[in-house]
Amino acid sequence: MEAKGEDWRGCARGPAEAETLDDDNAEEKICCHLIAAVVTLTIAFGLRQTCTQKNHQKVLSLLVMLLSQVVHHPPKPGSLRSRLQEYSEVLSERYSGQPLSCSMETHSTFLVLRDLLNFFDLYHLKDYQHALEVIQKCRLIPFSPEEIKARVENFRRLGDEICRVIPDILIATMNILYSQYNSLKGSDSRLTGNKILDDSAKDKQISFLRTKSHTITSFAGTVPYRMPGDTLTRLVQMDILMN
Repeated sequence: MEAKGEDWRGCARGPAEAETLDDDNAEEKICCHLIAAVVTLTIAFGLRQTCTQKNHQKVLSLLVMLLSQVVHHPPKPGSLRSRLQEYSEVLSERYSGQPLSCSMETHSTFLVLRDLLNFFDLYHLKDYQHALEVIQKCRLIPFSPEEIKARVENFRRLGDEICRVIPDILIATMNILYSQYNSLKGSDSRLTGNKILDDSAKDKQISFLRTKSHTITSFAGTVPYRMPGDTLTRLVQMDILMN
């Protein structure tokens, strides 16, 4: 089985590396920003025309293309990500309840990316429990060994826009699990809601987190995609630290 391509961007590189730009690449980055600005204007124009013209496919395709490149970024007012998120919300409201003249793949990809915006918002805000709930509902990655086969099969049906974000999703999710693991290991008892975990309950939750982390690492090595070496290394390192 041929693996999907390596075109991916994300937090797996680390914030410092993601923001580093050589002088030789400055012009390229400026061009990318200009292209993004033109496309966002096109989307905005499309939003005004949607009610009278059947251009759902064009608008959603442009939005999906851009979202896949910035969905994992931290939320920042005025950023490209922020503007695209606003457009996504407007589109969701405007298209609600009406038939769309676009492919099912484009529409489903848009819906997944919209959920991923929410996931990464919560992740960067360190609202880890709610972030986990969102990513579990997306059903993109497994959290138990029994889910690995189904998630791998589902991955083969995903569009490239979602596949290139998978490394970022895996790293973010593993960071959440590792943070929760450290919180549990760092105290003899811990408040969870209105309950205090005794040692037995704490050990059970730690075991549960270890199972999830090992499942994610196994999935990363099984999925038909050329994962960046740094992604696999970081996943394995955190999995080892939790076991």
